[in-house]
Amino acid sequence: SPSSLPCPPGSYIDQNLVEGDPAILADKCTLCPAGTFALYENTNLQCQQCPEGSISLEGANYCVATKDNLTSVGLQVLGIIFVVISWSSTIGYMVWLYLKRKDPVVKMSQPESLFLLCVGAFISTSAIIPLTLAEAAPGESTRGASAACRSIPFLYSLGWVLMYTSLTAKSWRLFKVASNAELVRRVKISVNEIYVTVAVVVLFDLIILITWVVVAPLQYIRTNVSTTLNEATGVMTVETAGSCQGSANDVSMWA
Repeated sequence: SPSSLPCPPGSYIDQNLVEGDPAILADKCTLCPAGTFALYENTNLQCQQCPEGSISLEGANYCVATKDNLTSVGLQVLGIIFVVISWSSTIGYMVWLYLKRKDPVVKMSQPESLFLLCVGAFISTSAIIPLTLAEAAPGESTRGASAACRSIPFLYSLGWVLMYTSLTAKSWRLFKVASNAELVRRVKISVNEIYVTVAVVVLFDLIILITWVVVAPLQYIRTNVSTTLNEATGVMTVETAGSCQGSANDVSMWA
């Protein structure tokens, strides 16, 4: 061994120092250059190279690899495909409703409620788009991801409320007609009554969503999930995950 004492982790014996100063007690250790590491005390003449996919700074006693848990491109494309299919089906059905609006069967099915149902499905399905965009890699700006986080509940909730409120209003209309039919009374329920019912419920939902944004807006936050060191390879894996989290509560939606 060129030196009587081993070098500490993160360093190695510099052959140039050994040749330039043969004194046994002199310090012959040099920090490992970036991209290399020395996990333990050693008497090696060079540090180990970091495995592919990991990095290290000067004087490192281990290399670092990150696992970001980002949504794959394939999954994002699949989500967009589903959105396009849903939008196409919804628009096609709305066009069919308009063309067949005078058909007796369609008129009995209350096309106004069916139209609102289609609009709600269109809006709700749109939430898939910001859901695929609500993420940012470590070190990237989270401004866009946070904006996407805040838009998800608006799109999904408003669409869902619009769909099921229109169905409820339609059922209420049928119930009222059937109830008066038993009493042999004629009753007329205008389309405006359905629109007013739906508008009131949607407005109430909108107030809740706006209050949520003001009090505890969703923000994209990346947190550390786990840190593990593989002594066989000298690689420390830092696993992180990003999610949409409220700033004033524990409610979160994983992205």
